[in-house]
Amino acid sequence: EVISQKVFSMALECCALECRNEDEHLCHQLRLFQGHGWREVGAPMDLAAHSQWPHVVNHLHSMCKKCKPEEKFRCLTNTFEGLYKILKGGLPKQAYGADDLLPSFILLVLKAQPRRLYASLRFLELFLKECGDTTNLPQVDYYQTTLRMAVHYWLELEKPPPNRAHQGVT
Repeated sequence: EVISQKVFSMALECCALECRNEDEHLCHQLRLFQGHGWREVGAPMDLAAHSQWPHVVNHLHSMCKKCKPEEKFRCLTNTFEGLYKILKGGLPKQAYGADDLLPSFILLVLKAQPRRLYASLRFLELFLKECGDTTNLPQVDYYQTTLRMAVHYWLELEKPPPNRAHQGVT
Protein backbone atom coordinates (compact mmCIF):
# COMPACT_ATOMS: atom_id res chain seq x y z
CA GLU A 1 0.00 0.00 0.00
CA VAL A 2 2.82 2.41 0.87
CA ILE A 3 4.68 1.61 -2.37
CA SER A 4 1.44 2.02 -4.29
CA GLN A 5 0.86 5.49 -2.84
CA LYS A 6 4.48 6.50 -3.42
CA VAL A 7 4.41 5.40 -7.07
CA PHE A 8 1.05 7.06 -7.67
CA SER A 9 2.44 10.33 -6.28
CA MET A 10 5.57 10.00 -8.41
CA ALA A 11 3.50 9.28 -11.49
CA LEU A 12 1.31 12.32 -10.92
CA GLU A 13 4.22 14.63 -10.18
CA CYS A 14 6.84 13.61 -12.72
CA CYS A 15 4.86 12.67 -15.77
CA ALA A 16 1.39 14.14 -15.59
CA LEU A 17 1.96 16.39 -18.59
CA GLU A 18 3.75 13.64 -20.51
CA CYS A 19 0.91 11.19 -19.81
CA ARG A 20 -1.78 13.68 -20.76
CA ASN A 21 -0.01 14.56 -24.03
CA GLU A 22 0.73 10.95 -24.94
CA ASP A 23 -2.80 9.83 -24.06
CA GLU A 24 -4.23 12.58 -26.27
CA HIS A 25 -1.91 11.54 -29.10
CA LEU A 26 -2.79 7.88 -28.61
CA CYS A 27 -6.53 8.62 -28.68
CA HIS A 28 -6.03 10.68 -31.84
CA GLN A 29 -4.11 7.82 -33.47
CA LEU A 30 -6.76 5.28 -32.50
CA ARG A 31 -9.52 7.45 -33.98
CA LEU A 32 -7.45 7.92 -37.13
CA PHE A 33 -7.07 4.18 -37.65
CA GLN A 34 -10.43 3.03 -36.26
CA GLY A 35 -11.44 1.61 -39.64
CA HIS A 36 -8.60 -0.91 -39.58
CA GLY A 37 -9.63 -4.49 -39.06
CA TRP A 38 -7.99 -7.65 -37.89
CA ARG A 39 -6.19 -8.28 -41.17
CA GLU A 40 -4.53 -4.84 -41.22
CA VAL A 41 -2.89 -5.39 -37.84
CA GLY A 42 -1.98 -9.01 -38.49
CA ALA A 43 -4.36 -10.62 -36.00
CA PRO A 44 -4.93 -14.31 -36.75
CA MET A 45 -8.74 -14.06 -36.85
CA ASP A 46 -11.72 -11.75 -36.44
CA LEU A 47 -11.62 -11.57 -32.66
CA ALA A 48 -14.43 -9.02 -32.41
CA ALA A 49 -16.88 -11.59 -33.75
CA HIS A 50 -16.31 -13.82 -30.70
CA SER A 51 -18.92 -13.73 -27.94
CA GLN A 52 -16.26 -13.08 -25.27
CA TRP A 53 -14.89 -9.99 -27.04
CA PRO A 54 -17.05 -7.46 -25.10
CA HIS A 55 -15.79 -8.91 -21.81
CA VAL A 56 -12.15 -8.54 -22.90
CA VAL A 57 -12.81 -4.94 -23.99
CA ASN A 58 -14.40 -4.27 -20.60
CA HIS A 59 -11.34 -5.61 -18.75
CA LEU A 60 -9.08 -3.26 -20.71
CA HIS A 61 -11.34 -0.28 -19.98
CA SER A 62 -11.45 -1.25 -16.30
CA MET A 63 -7.65 -1.25 -16.10
CA CYS A 64 -7.58 2.39 -17.17
CA LYS A 65 -10.05 3.34 -14.42
CA LYS A 66 -8.32 1.61 -11.49
CA CYS A 67 -5.95 3.46 -9.16
CA LYS A 68 -4.13 0.65 -7.37
CA PRO A 69 -1.43 -1.25 -9.25
CA GLU A 70 -2.70 -4.64 -8.11
CA GLU A 71 -6.14 -3.78 -9.54
CA LYS A 72 -4.59 -2.63 -12.80
CA PHE A 73 -2.54 -5.85 -13.02
CA ARG A 74 -5.64 -7.94 -12.27
CA CYS A 75 -7.55 -6.21 -15.08
CA LEU A 76 -4.58 -6.58 -17.43
CA THR A 77 -4.31 -10.28 -16.54
CA ASN A 78 -8.04 -10.76 -17.13
CA THR A 79 -7.68 -9.00 -20.48
CA PHE A 80 -4.94 -11.35 -21.63
CA GLU A 81 -6.66 -14.45 -20.25
CA GLY A 82 -9.76 -13.45 -22.22
CA LEU A 83 -7.69 -13.01 -25.38
CA TYR A 84 -6.10 -16.43 -24.80
CA LYS A 85 -9.55 -18.02 -24.55
CA ILE A 86 -10.68 -16.37 -27.78
CA LEU A 87 -7.50 -17.44 -29.58
CA LYS A 88 -7.66 -20.96 -28.18
CA GLY A 89 -11.26 -21.34 -29.32
CA GLY A 90 -10.76 -19.86 -32.76
CA LEU A 91 -7.45 -21.19 -33.98
CA PRO A 92 -6.50 -24.71 -35.02
CA LYS A 93 -5.23 -26.94 -32.24
CA GLN A 94 -1.66 -25.80 -32.89
CA ALA A 95 0.02 -23.70 -30.25
CA TYR A 96 -0.32 -19.95 -30.42
CA GLY A 97 2.11 -17.47 -29.03
CA ALA A 98 3.36 -13.90 -29.19
CA ASP A 99 2.98 -13.87 -32.98
CA ASP A 100 -0.76 -14.22 -32.43
CA LEU A 101 -1.14 -12.44 -29.10
CA LEU A 102 0.60 -9.16 -29.89
CA PRO A 103 -1.41 -8.34 -33.03
CA SER A 104 -4.56 -9.47 -31.24
CA PHE A 105 -3.82 -7.10 -28.37
CA ILE A 106 -2.99 -4.31 -30.83
CA LEU A 107 -6.42 -4.88 -32.39
CA LEU A 108 -8.04 -4.86 -28.95
CA VAL A 109 -6.50 -1.48 -28.14
CA LEU A 110 -7.71 -0.11 -31.47
CA LYS A 111 -11.27 -1.35 -31.13
CA ALA A 112 -11.61 -0.59 -27.41
CA GLN A 113 -10.35 3.00 -27.81
CA PRO A 114 -9.37 3.18 -24.10
CA ARG A 115 -8.69 6.51 -22.46
CA ARG A 116 -5.62 6.96 -20.27
CA LEU A 117 -3.91 3.81 -21.54
CA TYR A 118 -0.52 5.52 -21.74
CA ALA A 119 -0.91 6.84 -18.19
CA SER A 120 -1.80 3.33 -17.00
CA LEU A 121 1.26 1.92 -18.72
CA ARG A 122 3.56 4.54 -17.15
CA PHE A 123 2.01 3.94 -13.75
CA LEU A 124 2.64 0.20 -14.02
CA GLU A 125 6.21 0.78 -15.23
CA LEU A 126 6.95 3.07 -12.29
CA PHE A 127 5.39 0.60 -9.88
CA LEU A 128 7.45 -2.31 -11.20
CA LYS A 129 10.60 -0.19 -11.10
CA GLU A 130 9.90 0.70 -7.47
CA CYS A 131 9.20 -2.94 -6.59
CA GLY A 132 12.50 -4.08 -8.03
CA ASP A 133 12.73 -7.81 -8.63
CA THR A 134 9.75 -9.22 -10.56
CA THR A 135 11.30 -12.56 -11.54
CA ASN A 136 8.56 -14.35 -9.62
CA LEU A 137 5.94 -12.55 -11.74
CA PRO A 138 6.83 -13.50 -15.34
CA GLN A 139 3.27 -13.00 -16.57
CA VAL A 140 3.19 -9.45 -15.26
CA ASP A 141 6.39 -8.61 -17.14
CA TYR A 142 5.11 -10.29 -20.30
CA TYR A 143 1.74 -8.54 -20.19
CA GLN A 144 3.30 -5.18 -19.40
CA THR A 145 5.78 -5.59 -22.27
CA THR A 146 2.97 -6.50 -24.66
CA LEU A 147 1.00 -3.47 -23.47
CA ARG A 148 4.06 -1.25 -24.01
CA MET A 149 4.55 -2.66 -27.53
CA ALA A 150 0.91 -2.10 -28.46
CA VAL A 151 0.94 1.48 -27.18
CA HIS A 152 4.19 2.16 -29.02
CA TYR A 153 2.76 0.62 -32.20
CA TRP A 154 -0.20 3.00 -32.25
CA LEU A 155 1.80 6.05 -31.18
CA GLU A 156 4.37 5.56 -33.94
CA LEU A 157 2.17 4.37 -36.80
CA GLU A 158 1.82 6.84 -39.64
CA LYS A 159 -1.35 7.11 -41.69
CA PRO A 160 -0.63 6.01 -45.25
CA PRO A 161 -1.59 8.43 -48.01
CA PRO A 162 -4.99 7.68 -49.57
CA ASN A 163 -4.88 5.36 -52.55
CA ARG A 164 -5.82 7.53 -55.51
CA ALA A 165 -6.94 4.54 -57.59
CA HIS A 166 -9.78 3.95 -55.13
CA GLN A 167 -10.88 7.58 -55.33
CA GLY A 168 -11.42 7.49 -59.08
CA VAL A 169 -8.27 9.53 -59.71
CA THR A 170 -5.63 7.97 -61.89
